Amino acid sequence: GRHPVLAAEAMRRITSAAEQAEVTRGQGLDRVAPGSATTEETIAAAVVTAARMMGAQSLVVFTKSGFSARVMAARRPGVRIMVLTDQPRTYRQLALVWGVVPFLVAPAETYQDMLTIARGLLLRHGFAEAGERILVTAGVPFNIPGTTNLLKVETV
Repeated sequence: GRHPVLAAEAMRRITSAAEQAEVTRGQGLDRVAPGSATTEETIAAAVVTAARMMGAQSLVVFTKSGFSARVMAARRPGVRIMVLTDQPRTYRQLALVWGVVPFLVAPAETYQDMLTIARGLLLRHGFAEAGERILVTAGVPFNIPGTTNLLKVETV
């Protein structure tokens, strides 16, 4: 429009204020009607509670489609959300999601294989220390999109 500099300054002020605003851990959980939550939303609520109770600093999400990772991020669990996927498209999409640190990894056949990869990445990137407890979500049966139904506490 007519005042591009003023518009840019207004946008800068808005984004600056938004970035400094305190994000409420677990936001949105009070707006879910009883009995209406999906499995992913239920797991996300459990993650928020578990992270708070045990002081976990990291959540590892194994995903094909990225849906579960987006649901977790929307709940602002107050922990780092490390997402492992073997799908390049999902990796690219999740790179734009608030609070998510995606990793493109080689396909893994089992949950244990993926957990080994996750532990290595957590240590290598300084996201966790040996012996630290982390939260992990995945779907069982493993490697099938749309089956997130598992929340585990694991040790790095």
